[in-house]
Amino acid sequence: MARQAALVALCAAMSAFCSCGERDTDVDYVAKIGSFERIDLNADVATFKYRHEKSGEHRTEEVRVDPETEVLINGRLSNLSDIRIGEPVTVHWRVRRLGGLLRVDALKIRIVRGADAPT
Repeated sequence: MARQAALVALCAAMSAFCSCGERDTDVDYVAKIGSFERIDLNADVATFKYRHEKSGEHRTEEVRVDPETEVLINGRLSNLSDIRIGEPVTVHWRVRRLGGLLRVDALKIRIVRGADAPT
């Protein structure tokens, strides 16, 4: 819980600093903890499953991933192809409202494996 709170605080700070004092209502930055159900490297899209903070319901989100998405596994730079389906991950994403549509882009994916993994 402390890590999740720290990540949410970090995202809020990033959002404040990235907007240079002026908040763009069409863009939000979010960090979620969950797992990938599917990753399609050819289409640059992944299905991410997480638990909604307020309702407690499990939700899925289609997230755009591409070679620009930063992937860190145990603190080391990795590739999208190194991600294991179903393993716990933290995803930092940008949500953009384009007209009536939402576009969710994964900016950073953080994975902790082995003895370093949280319990």
